[in-house]
Amino acid sequence: MDDHGTEAVAAKVPEVPPPAEHPLRALYAIEFLVAMMAIFGVWSEVGGPSHMDLIEWYWKLALGAGFAAVAVLATRAAVRGSVKTAAAWIVTALLLITAMGLLTYRAHLHEGQDEADPGMEADRAARRTSMKAI
Repeated sequence: MDDHGTEAVAAKVPEVPPPAEHPLRALYAIEFLVAMMAIFGVWSEVGGPSHMDLIEWYWKLALGAGFAAVAVLATRAAVRGSVKTAAAWIVTALLLITAMGLLTYRAHLHEGQDEADPGMEADRAARRTSMKAI
């Protein structure tokens, strides 16, 4: 076999991270799970459970998992000593928190629309009938 074939095979072998990185992976996974529990607990307490029930499940999943992932990435950047990267992840976390607040506010604004008062429906129907007469 020539030298070119050996180099091609060696280039395809994935690089193994340094041994010091292995224990951190387990800690990052634990941090992700703790962050998931924490964000949903805090979001439910701050926004209120009735508002959380009105928010679609996919928004809660995307923002909650996104925030947990961003928390882990910010931690990893801080451990590696990259201040600019850690700051960028913290700004991303603040944007996700803002989106959570906006979704909760939207749920607050629309919480009474699903439960229409029968008296108000009769009043609206009477107004529609009177408008048709004009």
